[in-house]
Amino acid sequence: MHNVQKPTDKQLFKQIAQHNEEAIATLLDRYKNKFYTAIYVLVKDQYLCEDFFQEVCIKIINCIRDKKYKDDGKFLPWAMRLARNYTFDQMRKMKQKAQIVTIE
Repeated sequence: MHNVQKPTDKQLFKQIAQHNEEAIATLLDRYKNKFYTAIYVLVKDQYLCEDFFQEVCIKIINCIRDKKYKDDGKFLPWAMRLARNYTFDQMRKMKQKAQIVTIE
């Protein structure tokens, strides 16, 4: 039986700083179920959740690549807040569009 240790978040961020794209994928894969569940609880629609989830993952990747996230050991709370805020923003936009109805 193999005793393979998974890299810590801190180790992954060191790899990301060295432009290791696989480290980003590993990091997202580690927490994807939490992101998806958090979004689904808010939208309660599978297809909308999948769209939001994909956009949130792209936002996380871009923030990491653009060095907007500083690794301080709080990746999961930061990413969950980003997912939550993105979801609320999108739902607010959808609600505003739904209220704009013209009666002729």
